[in-house]
Amino acid sequence: MVMNSRLKYVIYFILFWGVHFTSFGKGISFRGSNIIRVVHYLGESPQLAGTDQNMNNLWKMYKKDKTDFNVQQKILLGMPVFSSRLTNRSELEKWQVRVENLFKDYWKNKPHEQMLNKEDLNIIMLYNQKPEKNSEPIEFLIQNFETCCSIVTPQVMLTYVAAYENSLINQLAKSGDINYKKELARLRGDLKSIFELVQTKSLSVEYLMTAKADALYALHGEKDQMKYIELQREFLSKMGDYAGVEEYKNAVLTLMLTVGKKLKPEAAQQSLVWLDKALSFEVSVLQKVILVGAMGDCYLAINNQDKAKECFNQAYLLSLQLNDLRLQNSIRQKLNTISNEGV
Repeated sequence: MVMNSRLKYVIYFILFWGVHFTSFGKGISFRGSNIIRVVHYLGESPQLAGTDQNMNNLWKMYKKDKTDFNVQQKILLGMPVFSSRLTNRSELEKWQVRVENLFKDYWKNKPHEQMLNKEDLNIIMLYNQKPEKNSEPIEFLIQNFETCCSIVTPQVMLTYVAAYENSLINQLAKSGDINYKKELARLRGDLKSIFELVQTKSLSVEYLMTAKADALYALHGEKDQMKYIELQREFLSKMGDYAGVEEYKNAVLTLMLTVGKKLKPEAAQQSLVWLDKALSFEVSVLQKVILVGAMGDCYLAINNQDKAKECFNQAYLLSLQLNDLRLQNSIRQKLNTISNEGV
């Protein structure tokens, strides 16, 4: 795909930790503000302001004539705002099932060449947020990327496609699917012209995506903590001064949240070094509580209960600055557990 020079703009895309496309679990969900923000970002259309009565009338029209793509389009565009006003759970679930099936039929039956318009491109991006292998709608956007960029804001298209592909690669790696490497190879193949538009603050986007995916696969697919540690050590070394609190924090928390109480002593030792580095940056009180608490868990993994207790006490004192009783109780419970074990 040859890109026009007018599309050669810069987007600073923090792919390694910060960018992920929101997944709403199984099926399509519109509750909460994230999905609404996505619609606003794509460019809200007049149909989104439809009333409850309008949506019900549109659905009746659709049931009478399932060949009217204009009615289907209005329903799909109007659903996010409409669902945000629904308070009855069963009613919400009913509409979610409706629009999920409606989009599938809309995509299946409407000629794809007729979908190269702002409304339908918004619908495709809106209803394809959970990464899936070989997704036909996403491949349609990729194959028609330059045309799509002439219809909707180029930044929107680039951010969506890059974030979707990044999420897909990470999802495959976390599920232990070695095919994540095939998706990465596309960055040098049919996706090259798209990802050439993505610029990062540090290393190449291909390296950043590969480094994260390889680390996730080592941790989740191979269940090898020390390989994960080595890959992260190499990544942080290459990042150098570009590595900040998020890189160090996430390197540790990704590991700890995955392995839980099975954290190996060697991995805990390295994690302590990274947590100490993360704490050298200016962080919020909440982040400091999380980091110091994580240090406590690392000390427990290496059987240093005295240091663990010291960390949890510090985390508890910090948590008193926050209006979060659940957090305070969680830390206090850890302290009680250590005390009950006779430490």
